[in-house]
Amino acid sequence: MRILLIYPGWTSSYYSSFNPARIFSKKYSIFPPLNLAYLAAVAEELGHEVRIHDGELNDTKPSDYIKMVSDFKPDLIGITAYTPSFSIAENIASIIKEKFPTIKIAVGGVHFSAINSAGNLYFPDQFDYGFVGKSLVSWKLFLSNDKPCEGMIYRNRYKNIIKLTGNHSDSMIANILPARHLLENLRYKRPTEYGIKNFATIFASIGCPFKCIFCYNEYQEIIYRDTENVLDEILRIKRDYAISHFVMLDDTLTINRKKTIELCEGIIKNKLNISFEGSTRANLIDDELMKLMVEAGLSAIGFGLETADDDIRESIKKNVKTSSYIEANKLANKYGVGTQNSCIIGLPGETIDSIRKTLIFLREHHDIKQANISIATPYPGTELYRMAKNNENGLKLLTEDFTKYKRYGSAVMNVGILTPRELVSIQKEAFGSIYIVPWRWKSTIERSGYLGLLVDLFKISKLIVCGKWRFLFNRFLYKGTKSA
Repeated sequence: MRILLIYPGWTSSYYSSFNPARIFSKKYSIFPPLNLAYLAAVAEELGHEVRIHDGELNDTKPSDYIKMVSDFKPDLIGITAYTPSFSIAENIASIIKEKFPTIKIAVGGVHFSAINSAGNLYFPDQFDYGFVGKSLVSWKLFLSNDKPCEGMIYRNRYKNIIKLTGNHSDSMIANILPARHLLENLRYKRPTEYGIKNFATIFASIGCPFKCIFCYNEYQEIIYRDTENVLDEILRIKRDYAISHFVMLDDTLTINRKKTIELCEGIIKNKLNISFEGSTRANLIDDELMKLMVEAGLSAIGFGLETADDDIRESIKKNVKTSSYIEANKLANKYGVGTQNSCIIGLPGETIDSIRKTLIFLREHHDIKQANISIATPYPGTELYRMAKNNENGLKLLTEDFTKYKRYGSAVMNVGILTPRELVSIQKEAFGSIYIVPWRWKSTIERSGYLGLLVDLFKISKLIVCGKWRFLFNRFLYKGTKSA
């Protein structure tokens, strides 16, 4: 068969061309669709002809797919999507189906899996097949005989919807290499501590044993790749595409200390001369490990701070002490590693005072050079979604229009007395609170250049002009205001 795999573009549908949120998303959120490259590798191994199209990278409009399909003439189209972009995937499928009704279209991805795993049956008419859960093995079985298999939803010839139970383990993902030759590798660029660089994504493990309430996790048992296999893939990428910067996609990069040491020592021993970044828990890093990772090429690391309020951290099942983030950021600064500390507002129990507590923490600790603020979003399949839908812990879900589930500039639930409108406003003010302090400007320039700093200062200036000062200046941040 001829197979076309599509990752839909989404920022052009949600943001205007000059919206800072779109610029930010384009700059930091364009990643090679590695999941599609894995599916493509399986298909090619079985003798099928495959193409991958990244609609976000190419700013592809849904109507543009008509010419693409007309030129390639695929027998099967596969579309993947996250929650906020799923409606775009549906639209693409509808447009293609209307013009080419005989072409079979399959859908997969974390949103489709999550919404069906919660006991619902959600299977839009424009799709012929749907892959639920860990689908790499199911995909291989399906392509081998073109018949439905475990882990699928499909329509039979009578248009009845059939959902097959069971699911296969994707442990095969530990050994197969993705079909990177089908990606536009040299078009993926990323701001780093060393300037804008071409980069590739890779992982040494997949899965996370933790149970944070805001995360949908298909892999609670971690699958570790053979270290030699990872090193070989890095070498191939360097040789074939001259790419030497890597983003490690592991959910928790240092969760297995022994495996992390083994990988870093392998990079050093084989003189791979790369730089890489990833994320981990703040309590899973220490001086010895940080030093070794830096020697292997670590340039930046992310920590999920979420909140500085201990009660809220306990409610989201994030069992990491606030002090761990202080120490982890100090270590990163000691070895010249860039950091990003991810925070969330609008979690269960959130109040203006708890938000102020997080912002004060970020204001006081100079070792925390960079941080971002997202809005808690109850994605399907998460415990947060269940809580919000059942009006638990002060949460109330207001819409299931998934186009609004975006984390930045949009909120979909009431949190206590905090409304979506208030949360969006606070998110903007919180950003200003983080980056108004001059001692953070240097790291902004290093990461995003002087233009990035000017954009930040422009957004902060708008807040000041509009009188939104409650989190900006110390006398309001620490003492509060009447409106708080």
